[in-house]
Amino acid sequence: MLVQSTAYFEYKAAREKLKDDPDNALAKFQVGSYLCLYRNAWDQGLAMTADCSDTAWAQAAKAELAAPVSPADMMKTADGWFDLGGNRESLRGRIWTRAEFWYNLVLPNVEGVLQKKVEKRL
Repeated sequence: MLVQSTAYFEYKAAREKLKDDPDNALAKFQVGSYLCLYRNAWDQGLAMTADCSDTAWAQAAKAELAAPVSPADMMKTADGWFDLGGNRESLRGRIWTRAEFWYNLVLPNVEGVLQKKVEKRL
């Protein structure tokens, strides 16, 4: 709960900062990631984080915003969120929920080694 309350206070402060400095990359990350992880407003949050201060998050956001449709691109998007979650212990579960979303989309379209990988991660 401490992580969420800290994120909320950062979100509120960052939202105010964006009023004066709409290009502030750290504030974009704080607001956008809060919207994604705690409000489940991924469309709105991803748009804010695509050019945020956290390059790993921005890369995952850009991959998703590209609206992947091929199994390879969908797998790359899922793997991006999975890898990001692996590096963020306190947020791992929330980030891996997004990876799970993408793995569930790609699962019917893969077989063999990729299917086993997806099933293991789910």
